[in-house]
Amino acid sequence: MDDVLGSALSGEHILTLAPDDEGAVRAEPAGEGWKLHGNIARLVHGEIADSYVVCASTAEGTGLFLVGREAAGVEVRRLTTLDPTRRQAAVTFDAAPARLLLEPSRTPDVLRRLEDLARASLACEHVGMIDRMLSSTVEHVTSRHQFGRPLGSFQVIKHRLADMLVDLERARSAARYAMAVWPEASDSASLAAAVAAAVCTDAVMRATADAVQLHGGIGFTWEHEAHYYVRRALGDEPLFGDARSARARIAELVL
Repeated sequence: MDDVLGSALSGEHILTLAPDDEGAVRAEPAGEGWKLHGNIARLVHGEIADSYVVCASTAEGTGLFLVGREAAGVEVRRLTTLDPTRRQAAVTFDAAPARLLLEPSRTPDVLRRLEDLARASLACEHVGMIDRMLSSTVEHVTSRHQFGRPLGSFQVIKHRLADMLVDLERARSAARYAMAVWPEASDSASLAAAVAAAVCTDAVMRATADAVQLHGGIGFTWEHEAHYYVRRALGDEPLFGDARSARARIAELVL
């Protein structure tokens, strides 16, 4: 694994982690290695990744396996997605050769740790999206005029922008704290990641929707960038979980 990890860290080798869809993929011993059977309905960057880290069921439980995209028995099909900037693919395994990365006894803890990291990392991305939507909206309403005044001078616009700024600061604080405590690998780090996911997911949904509306007609066109941010925010929910699932995770940890 060290050879793959080193090339992945250097950017020479692209890895993507398949979701833990229980029973979707199974692994069978084959000589000194393993063979994978099954399919992954949606895999982020499945078409461009060099290798996949796959959760597959075995007789002892679920383990983590490494399989190459170009390996025999691997079929990849591009999917049409809401967010064209985060491509997905359907992947089928038919006796595809694989390497065991992690024994079933250790897999649950590692997957929970990876889920926490994914939540915290996505929260940081959402902060960047909110920041961009706020700055571009402020620029628009400052330069556009109506009734001889900048759009941003109207009180209703000011209130919407103030709400976006509050959302941005709340999201930024939650995301920064989640990343700061994540190396602790404790329940407090898991809680911080879940809080960041809940706060930032709600905030990015509001910010992207408001940005489109406050940009007026241009915000609804393909020529403007705002729709890419809306698509990213909407596409992230089914992939990584919505704010409701994050709050359920908070309740699980607290109660």
